[in-house]
Amino acid sequence: MVSAVPPLRPSKARALNTPEGVDLTVEIASFGARIGAFIIDMICIYGSIFVVILMFIWMRGDKLGDAAQNFLTAGFIIIVFVLRNFWFILFEMGARGATPGKRAVGIRVIARNGGRLEASHVVARNLLRDVEIILPLSFLFSVGSLYAMLGLGWTLIFMFFPLFNKDRMRAGDLIGGTWVIRAPRTKLRHDLSDNAPHRQAYFAFTPAQIAVYGVFELQTLEGLLRGNDRKAIAMVADLIREKIGWPHGDDDRAFLNAYYAAVRAELEKGMLFGKRRHSKYDPPV
Repeated sequence: MVSAVPPLRPSKARALNTPEGVDLTVEIASFGARIGAFIIDMICIYGSIFVVILMFIWMRGDKLGDAAQNFLTAGFIIIVFVLRNFWFILFEMGARGATPGKRAVGIRVIARNGGRLEASHVVARNLLRDVEIILPLSFLFSVGSLYAMLGLGWTLIFMFFPLFNKDRMRAGDLIGGTWVIRAPRTKLRHDLSDNAPHRQAYFAFTPAQIAVYGVFELQTLEGLLRGNDRKAIAMVADLIREKIGWPHGDDDRAFLNAYYAAVRAELEKGMLFGKRRHSKYDPPV
């Protein structure tokens, strides 16, 4: 068993309003954590490319015909292209909203509007990375010290851009409408789905009532229950009751615990058959 997540630092705490109208508090990731995550990801990217190069050299031999060698070369180019250009996009579009580097240092990407992190957010914030860092760095290898100095200056301006705004945002975050927040990985002290099972037996939700929520909303609900904010718990309980047509009168926390357990059980059952409902906007599993 591990201790709970450390409390939020007031200077980096930000209010986040979800589509359900619930105010949550998140903590902006530090500049050091973001640099650390970027370095880890770049090591992973270029380490993977190095492995691919070794495999390419090993597989490409004189015994292969021209057609096979051309096919192998095309595959090599595609793999390197995907690693180089889509590493950040593909990982951040996943359910965790984080690359391996971000997960290692305990941070993730979220939408600043409090809604679901959409593909447009992720693509926008990552396409700008080439303009911010990768492209100007290429000038360092250009002929002539002037181009090298311009490239270095451009890179440093955008690299340290997060230090000059309170939300530690890159230019890509400004364009993409995203925040990078602290999301340390810790073991849960107990499983909310097992919380007071004798009381959960009192609640019997229909499949239609359970289908209102997906994984994203379930994670939000879990964070709310663990945060133990009575006002927020009461507000969310009322919103969910209205949405699913459940009568008022039950204890708010007991109701949410039971609803959480029911939704989680249904989603886990769906995943056994290869179905994953990422959010309430996806069709029921």
